[in-house]
Amino acid sequence: LISSTASAQYVVVHQPGVVVQQPAVVLQQPAVVVQQPMQPAIVVPPFVRARGLGVGLRANIAYTGENDLVLWGGGGVLRLIGGPRLGLEISVDANGSEDGLSVPIDFSGLVFFNRRGRIQPYLLAGFNFNVVSPRKREVSFLYAGGHAGVGVELLLGRHLGLTLEGRSFVQGLADPDVEGGLEYGVTFNTGLNFYFRRHRR
Repeated sequence: LISSTASAQYVVVHQPGVVVQQPAVVLQQPAVVVQQPMQPAIVVPPFVRARGLGVGLRANIAYTGENDLVLWGGGGVLRLIGGPRLGLEISVDANGSEDGLSVPIDFSGLVFFNRRGRIQPYLLAGFNFNVVSPRKREVSFLYAGGHAGVGVELLLGRHLGLTLEGRSFVQGLADPDVEGGLEYGVTFNTGLNFYFRRHRR
């Protein structure tokens, strides 16, 4: 289509509109899944008693049936743990009353039952010596005999144990020239033991 005027001529070219249609570009990235290895569950094995040496202090109360006496006192303990179930113990106590002083020395074997727990019951048995010094006499008497009992130890940590124990004993005079019958009784004690070797987990 061409149009003109008196002063100038103009050429008007009408072109159809050009529409450029591009397909929509959709970028699809594959989902990235990061798989982390599963952390293994932390399994704490049960508390196991280890071999080692232990020392302790304890308080006790004793009753002797022959003389009908109640004695109070305490002493020290030396323990050698040979394994989760077996141990040896040496204890020395000093028990007194208004009638005199008694110093028992016990040698005991220990057998533990619950070797994989903090609460460990045990049996004990052994032999003992006892030095008895009556207040009314200037001489001391030596007794010898045996004992047996039960106990339980609560392991408070890797180095510390709390014990509660009861034992019975029978003893007689070690000097055959001194007249006297058998003496029997029971002893109850509680104490704390410190172990130098660590209890392993």
